Amino acid sequence: MYYYKERKRVACVIPPFYRLIESKNNRLPPAMHYIAEILHRRGHEVIFINGDYVDDSFDYADRFSMTANSWLFNERYKNGHESFYNIINILSDFKPDVVFLSAGDVLIPTVELGSTQSCACLAKMIKEIIGPNVTCVGYGHLLRYAKEKDLKDLDVIIAGEGEEFATEIVEDNFRGKTKISWCNDMNSLPILSDRYIYYKPKPEDWDYIMSMRGCPNRCTFCHQPSLRGYNISMMSPVRFLRELRYRIDKIGTKGFYFSDMIFAPGAGPRTIEMLDRLTLLKSEYPEFNWWAESRVDSITSNDIVKKMKKAGCRHLKFGVEMANQDMLNTVRKGISLSEIKNAFSLTQNYG
Repeated sequence: MYYYKERKRVACVIPPFYRLIESKNNRLPPAMHYIAEILHRRGHEVIFINGDYVDDSFDYADRFSMTANSWLFNERYKNGHESFYNIINILSDFKPDVVFLSAGDVLIPTVELGSTQSCACLAKMIKEIIGPNVTCVGYGHLLRYAKEKDLKDLDVIIAGEGEEFATEIVEDNFRGKTKISWCNDMNSLPILSDRYIYYKPKPEDWDYIMSMRGCPNRCTFCHQPSLRGYNISMMSPVRFLRELRYRIDKIGTKGFYFSDMIFAPGAGPRTIEMLDRLTLLKSEYPEFNWWAESRVDSITSNDIVKKMKKAGCRHLKFGVEMANQDMLNTVRKGISLSEIKNAFSLTQNYG
């Protein structure tokens, strides 16, 4: 571990979002997790707080219920909610010098993992309650579209991938807006640990893990092209399996959400090697399972689906968006109705 000459106290915080609509999310968004790991390895005192965490006394809400409860979000972030005060109480004891606050997750921007309003609310509370000298860093793609009033308590704004800027902000006192940047070499990223996590994950909690960043497709509704264009970064299967083994052995996680924008993009050599190595891991750890997201034009044969199931895949999400070919063409989805039917038919055969 590298020790910087001035050891600082750094909090990485996921502001509440799901809790405001009567649900929870115990998974740790990867973008902020990497910031915490990098600064921990630099020798800083780090705490990682997931404001959407709730124990087993409260269950996940279904999608319909969350939609029905969406009106609660505006009411609770404006009028206050216990989830905000829980974080403030933890921070009051921790006494941070710097607080990173997420506003969405730049690595998986198609998933609801926060909001600019929740980020802004917590930044304001930190300045008023913890102290005006605490540096508040907003981190997330949603900040690119935020209103000025939601940015006024943020000293630093990171709207791209943040690994490059973490130490510059904490150690060199960078302030302002960072440039949009992305990681080209995923093999160089640190393996994510749990040493600094406030709410420790339980073996039954599924967690995020990534083997690829970016997406080569051009769907008009997606944030990803505005962040890194069509640039793709891939982790080698060997490096990816090394992280899986670490998190299974050292943290106890058995279920993973592979949060690549497209997992198994085609049946090329990397995909086959990845599935072969995952199959071996599954034979060593029978309780190991995973979910993933893919495109219907990537799942084209029984062989690939059979390999995925044998490797531990238990849930596969397809981004279909709509069942009208003209609309699919309009949003440049690049798929056909026949490909949709074929992919669903293939996966249904393997349960």
